Amino acid sequence: MQLLLRDFHALEALITENKLEKGVQRFFKFTRVRTALTKIATSEQRELKEITTVINELAEDFEDICFVDCHTISSMTVPYISVNEHTESLSLTTHFPLSSVVGLEKSIPGCFAEYYNKLNYLGFTVEGGQHDELASMENHEAVLWLLLAYSGAMSKNDIKDFNHYEETLARNTTRGIEHYCLVMHYRIAEGEKFVMEPGYVNIAKVKNESVK
Repeated sequence: MQLLLRDFHALEALITENKLEKGVQRFFKFTRVRTALTKIATSEQRELKEITTVINELAEDFEDICFVDCHTISSMTVPYISVNEHTESLSLTTHFPLSSVVGLEKSIPGCFAEYYNKLNYLGFTVEGGQHDELASMENHEAVLWLLLAYSGAMSKNDIKDFNHYEETLARNTTRGIEHYCLVMHYRIAEGEKFVMEPGYVNIAKVKNESVK
């Protein structure tokens, strides 16, 4: 199995430094990928071509490709997995001692994970925590080592700190393991006012009529 790791936080740093016009996190649509492979006019298209070329070359040599899209976010959050309704990927994520959200990416057109699941590649997105937090890096490292065992690429007996990595994820999943499925979402329209109420965190229960 060939393991792919993509760190979009590093790309965000490039954007901040004005080296890229926009991020490529939402550019993974079939029409945009085809355009990027034949015509390079922007930094995003150059980045798209680099990523897709590498993966296409790997697909010629390996039958099994597994990707992990490693993310961090600006706010405090427990680590969790975001996975599509892709049977093999869903089965793989059940091994991790992490909460999960199924179907989130279908509300984010052009995201990396959705694109490659449609190509029937195994994989998922992991939100490791807040930007620049040590725990976020520890969570990502733990997920990658555990993936090698859970996918069958390595025996867990050959991973020196296997138990430590499981304990790391369990320890940072402070509210316990919970699983969710996206039922619907609401996209804020241009000009529509929205202010986030204080006190809410990711993967938290919200009482009915608590927000109006």
